[in-house]
Amino acid sequence: MNWKFAFQNPKVALRKAIHRLPNHALKRRFMKFPSSEKIIGQLEKLQNESKNKECFIFPLPGCPWGYMFQRPQQMARALGNKGYTVIYCVDTSFTGSPDWDVRGLKCVGENLYLFNDGQSGRTLNFLQNKMVVWKYWPHQTDFLNRLKLKNKKIIYDCIDHLSTFIYYKDIEKDHINSLAEADLVIATADKIFNNIKKKGDNCLLIPNAVSLEDFSGDYIQDIPYELKTKLEMISKESDQIVGYYGALADWVDFDLIEYCARKNPGWTFLLVGVKYPNISIPKLPNIEIWGEINYRYIPALLSYFDVAILPFKKNEITQHTSPVKIFEYMAGKKPIVSTKLYEIQKYDVVLSAEGNEEFNEKLNIGIQLKTNQQYLDLLIQCSLENSWDQRAEVVLNNLKNRGFISNGEI
Repeated sequence: MNWKFAFQNPKVALRKAIHRLPNHALKRRFMKFPSSEKIIGQLEKLQNESKNKECFIFPLPGCPWGYMFQRPQQMARALGNKGYTVIYCVDTSFTGSPDWDVRGLKCVGENLYLFNDGQSGRTLNFLQNKMVVWKYWPHQTDFLNRLKLKNKKIIYDCIDHLSTFIYYKDIEKDHINSLAEADLVIATADKIFNNIKKKGDNCLLIPNAVSLEDFSGDYIQDIPYELKTKLEMISKESDQIVGYYGALADWVDFDLIEYCARKNPGWTFLLVGVKYPNISIPKLPNIEIWGEINYRYIPALLSYFDVAILPFKKNEITQHTSPVKIFEYMAGKKPIVSTKLYEIQKYDVVLSAEGNEEFNEKLNIGIQLKTNQQYLDLLIQCSLENSWDQRAEVVLNNLKNRGFISNGEI
């Protein structure tokens, strides 16, 4: 155990220790899980009250609901908004809310439920309705093997290049098996799609997108006082705010950021997100590093940016990525400057650059465009064409056309 961490974060350390206990009845009782019978009763009540015959299940291990709000969470929410019951599985490996507190079913949105039975989802086998399992990581294979449901269809959503999962030794084998067992395979980016479509004709290209309603005026006002105060202070002290939010990982080009920060000492380069281990970020007076903030406050954060950036290195991961944040930048009406990534070339509203000097030039163009109404209108139009609602509709229509789900409500 990291004792320094334990003393600094006793609540988190205790929860991590509890999670590591053997997964048996004593642990479930200690963590105050309802009995299997009660959880099965919750599931039966849910399926009896469902508007649609089908239920979508997002399996384990997965993206915690309370962590970075990404494609799986967004797609689950979009399906719920379409009237389908969605069960999004979580566990106690994530010590934050709401994941840690889920015992059985917990409603978090329209037709959308977080689920933890303390038994790795085994009680889901008592569901009788048709199930569509939305598998988005190859290493969710064990979870699917535990699901003995007769009426299930499997979607395999290839959300990242396989090199993303560097610590998972069976990734290639599980990926191949996932492609073979899936009734529908989805790819987030062109290069991933071009690889998987060779495996069969059951493939769809579904890039990432944005929840437009999250970036409306009402949500932008939803911001804690402390965060607003910090942003107001930076805004007053800076000529411009160049912002990025997301993982501060090895695919971010911090040398590029340092170059631009030195070229523009009056600007603040605000980087917000989880800093990955062994990442070195330049220490300059005009580079601000903040930790991750809740997705709920991202629209408010974005509203303070003058220009939003995607400063990614070009590698296997980033060249196979459809970055969620560019669509959110669009919805927030912020000029976007990005390195010249493959997926970015689809969108004319993004100012893409090759090399440090051109990136800095595009930043200056972006500053000029922040009050250009014609450009801002193009950003909004592009975001309207790339919503999670539309992405979910494409998938649902494919499933309906192939007879995997019904065409209407019961």
